[in-house]
Amino acid sequence: MKIGRRHVLGAGLGAAGLATAGGFGAWHWLKGTRPVVQLAADGFRPLDLAGPMEILGRLPEAAPILASAIGARVKAASGSLALDTRPLAEIAAPDIIVLTGGERGPPAEAELDWLRKQAGSARAVLAVGDGRRWLEAAGLNADGKRIVTSAGGAAALDASLAIAARLEDQAMAEALQLAIEYDPAPPFPDAVAGALPEAPNLRIAILIYEGMTALDAFGPYAVLSLVPALTLDLVGVSTAPVNNDMGNLFFRPNHMISDAPEADLILIPGGSIGTEWIKSDPRVGDWLMRHHAQKRRIASVCTGALILAETGLLKGKDVTTHWASQAAIEARGSRFRHARAVNQGATVTAAGVSAGIDLALSLVGELYGEAAGAGVQAQLPYAPAPPFRSGALPLARPAVIDQARAILQRNALASAIRIKKRDWWGDNQ
Repeated sequence: MKIGRRHVLGAGLGAAGLATAGGFGAWHWLKGTRPVVQLAADGFRPLDLAGPMEILGRLPEAAPILASAIGARVKAASGSLALDTRPLAEIAAPDIIVLTGGERGPPAEAELDWLRKQAGSARAVLAVGDGRRWLEAAGLNADGKRIVTSAGGAAALDASLAIAARLEDQAMAEALQLAIEYDPAPPFPDAVAGALPEAPNLRIAILIYEGMTALDAFGPYAVLSLVPALTLDLVGVSTAPVNNDMGNLFFRPNHMISDAPEADLILIPGGSIGTEWIKSDPRVGDWLMRHHAQKRRIASVCTGALILAETGLLKGKDVTTHWASQAAIEARGSRFRHARAVNQGATVTAAGVSAGIDLALSLVGELYGEAAGAGVQAQLPYAPAPPFRSGALPLARPAVIDQARAILQRNALASAIRIKKRDWWGDNQ
């Protein structure tokens, strides 16, 4: 993977941004000084894992880390998604601990020993869903302030925003909410869990690439993987593992573009500097155009719309994307709309990051009926109640918008440096 100066310039950073970061100072800043450690196990639920880290992992000086007892790969509750982890023995003095849980059996003793030693000095501990079993097994009691429990799904995002406000201030929490455009719009008001359809069998391909934003893909994956009739493929330009834009998740495609099975729908997540690289790859453009020629649909989340726009398929259309990319999408001949999603039939675009959850739920309802969509929404569970009203640009205060832009810029710079380091030294930096 190669990333050149033009890609950095395209992200609005350029050589001047790298110089401002201060050479080796940028290297140190990139790593962060405050470990945000997420403990995960087999059977994790993708939204429970990705949601909290998109907020807490972007706090000032955060160093997000995904960990397990021995550093084994952990598998999602369903589908082919699996993530590499670091061993807990390598990690000390965490600033924040997130306990994600999973469908594996009782917590390992090594995990409990680590948690007992480290929880007392952490500024915050968040147990998501059945991640609370670690607290119970370790003899730690939630106090609703420093040690917090939450349900899974959207509740984990809501709790993370409240923690961010306590640790920093409300303005920072609101900026983080705006950065991931968490302005939820659940499509099914009466969501009741029920039996899910087992037919017709359909296939959905999710493009994964270096520097993508995890929640852009993991949000839709969390929704779609609950439908037994859907097969999900993680498709990359090669079989090499990819790293997300925050540098804490490594995962692998299960197909390459060249050998991926025909999909009924392709979903394109966004990112920052990684998007600038992947949208220029001719293999991606050819794949999307072949898919479009077969009258099959393409959906994008966040800046994934810029990848899709590179093909020309969005020219002259109403589309949405991340609010900070309005000028970029309009420069490619599209009409930007402030909307959670814009459905143009052959193409469907969703707004920033968290909008992928709403998009995927709507697609399930469209494919299998409202009862199925509502059933998945209840199973996630997805009943969002964000503590602030700053997730949409029109609702955010000017100071919050400025702070959100700064968060996005720092993230793009960090992702650019990280990709360059992998170019030079490989995965073992």
